[in-house]
Amino acid sequence: MNLPPRSIAAASAAAVGLTAAWALWPLEPSGPDTPPSTAAPAPLGSSGGPPSQAIAPLDLEAFSTPLWTAPPPPTEATVADAGASPAPAPPPPLAARLLAIITGPDGVRRATLYDPAADRVLDVAAGERIAGATVDAVAIDSVTVTDAAGSRTVLLRPDEPAKETRP
Repeated sequence: MNLPPRSIAAASAAAVGLTAAWALWPLEPSGPDTPPSTAAPAPLGSSGGPPSQAIAPLDLEAFSTPLWTAPPPPTEATVADAGASPAPAPPPPLAARLLAIITGPDGVRRATLYDPAADRVLDVAAGERIAGATVDAVAIDSVTVTDAAGSRTVLLRPDEPAKETRP
C-alpha cells in the first residue's frame, strides 16, 4: 500500500496537532467564572473514605542534621603512636642491570647481570655471591639479591610486574 507523501504529511500533522491539544488542555476549568475549589484534598491511600493509614507529620528536625563534620583533633595517644617508630626506608635499588636469564640443560637458571660500577658482565646462579650480595633466587623474569641493605628484586623488564617468584 503506497500512500502519496502529501497524505502521510497531512496525517502526521493532524496527529501532532491532536497530541498538542491534548497536552495543553487544562485539567479542570479555571477562569474568572469558576469558583475556587474549597474541598480539602483526600488523604493519601484513600479513595474518599476514611484513611487506611495515618500519615506521620513531617519531622523538620531531620533537616537540621549536619551533612559533613570535621574530624576530631588528634589526641596525645595518636600523636605518640605516630612518632613512635617510623617505617624503615626501603633499600636503595641495586645498581646491577639484568640482561638475560638462561636455563641450562641441567635445568638450573643462570642470570646475566651488568655491573656498571665494575663495568663488567656477570653470570650467576642462585646461592652465588656477587659484590658482597647473595643471589637468593633466579626466576623466569627476575633475580632476587640479598645484601646488608636488604632483599631486592631486579626485573628483566622493569616496566612489567614479575611473573614468577619461586626459583
